[in-house]
Amino acid sequence: MDTGSVKVCPTCSTSKLLNEFYRSKLNVISSECKECNKARSRLRYRQFTDEEKANYKRQTRMATMKRYHSDEEFRHKMLAQNRVYQKESGFNRRKQLRIKYNMTVEEYDALLEKQNGVCAICQEACTTGRRLAVDHCHETGKIRGLLCTKCNNGLGSFRDSVKLLYRASDYLEETRVNFS
Repeated sequence: MDTGSVKVCPTCSTSKLLNEFYRSKLNVISSECKECNKARSRLRYRQFTDEEKANYKRQTRMATMKRYHSDEEFRHKMLAQNRVYQKESGFNRRKQLRIKYNMTVEEYDALLEKQNGVCAICQEACTTGRRLAVDHCHETGKIRGLLCTKCNNGLGSFRDSVKLLYRASDYLEETRVNFS
């Protein structure tokens, strides 16, 4: 693309470099500059009815999803932007705590402080580098505490059954005595 060439935008009557104009898929340069194009689009959008705005948002979202699934480079760019946003804003964590456990970040932090920053079962910090998982009763939804990944996976493997955990404990005791 020749960025050194200049073109005059008929809307603002300003001479601008070619990279300040949109190009079509057929590489045809737009008649008006990007700045004027955006201003015209914003003005037109403000004049939309609520129904037209909803349709526009739906069409834009569908076009983005279509491009996301067909263009690998675009998909990687979107994923990277999303990771940066989630990391900087903490949005994903807040949303997950609220939706899954009806819990705020402040409540999580208070529970973590109450447990001295360690797992409620093994009394160690999470070795995987992740945050402690919220352990909850799957029947009532009541939060029981925070667990490291290994302890949380272990409880999940025993399907939160106290009976199975006692059997596993008895098994470990019996086999330790027999094979020691």
